[in-house]
Amino acid sequence: MRPLTPWSRRLLHRLESAALRLALAILRRVPVDAASAAGGWVARTVGPLLPVSRVGRSNLRQAWPEKTPAEIEALLRGVWDNLGRSVAEYPHLQRIFDYHIFDEAPPPHPRIEVHGIEHLVAAALDGRPGLFFSTHLGNWELPLIGPARHGLDVSVLFRPPNNPHAARLVHELRAAAGARLLPTTIDGALAAVDLLDRGGHLGMLVDQHFGRGVTVPFFGRPVQVPATLAKLAYRFDCPVHGTRVERVGGARRAARPGRGCRHRRPDDDGDGDGRILGARAAGPMALAAPPLAPVSGRRLRRPGRRPAGPGLGRSGRSSSPG
Repeated sequence: MRPLTPWSRRLLHRLESAALRLALAILRRVPVDAASAAGGWVARTVGPLLPVSRVGRSNLRQAWPEKTPAEIEALLRGVWDNLGRSVAEYPHLQRIFDYHIFDEAPPPHPRIEVHGIEHLVAAALDGRPGLFFSTHLGNWELPLIGPARHGLDVSVLFRPPNNPHAARLVHELRAAAGARLLPTTIDGALAAVDLLDRGGHLGMLVDQHFGRGVTVPFFGRPVQVPATLAKLAYRFDCPVHGTRVERVGGARRAARPGRGCRHRRPDDDGDGDGRILGARAAGPMALAAPPLAPVSGRRLRRPGRRPAGPGLGRSGRSSSPG
């Protein structure tokens, strides 16, 4: 395929952004359950037919070699269903996260259950900086909201989409949901260090490919990930909280913030830190709920492999808003 010219790329970005804004405006006017169901139906119907699903099937077979072809297809449909629901729920994030520990009259049938709220309360009261990490599992946007709802000073490192217009839209949605965002740039890194120096809390997603990162095992395969989480944990000697949000039916979720753990720096002076706190955490999360993991892209790749295939920009950055 002939590469896009700068003019045609700008036009494509504007068209993509306009279509995204229109879709979100429509979804915002649809009840949460209906929007979620529609998004899931479209994605699980169309998604398995797309070329990118070949990558998903390959990833699923390598992760769960004991599964039959029928089981792999069922998992793949579940992956697409969850992804479609998550996109359709984007304008409703605050409505979905309707739990607060201090609510005098909590909703009788909350859309989200929180298991481990005591860990968030402890992090808010310990007077120390802290780190939160998650993966692209279930709905990876909702962990941005929970800590802020419970009095934590939280900012989130994020990698914006390649489309600058879509990036602004994603930033607006996340900021409206209460998340303070720091881009993965030099300025963002300096702001993150300053935040932790002041005793704040920082969140990030760890299942990201990084060509200059460290090599860790992920489902038995070596992949390259950034060691940012580990380096910050050792530098500030602060607790690390793993968290995930699982779907428990329709537009209902269960959030599971983890207990803060302190990690001792390894004796070697290499990149052993990344091997302790890198993508190794993503494997057990995905094993716990396989249909919730977006395995249809090359989010984690073997060392030395060039990015290719749908979902990846020419720069090598993922075009996902995560």
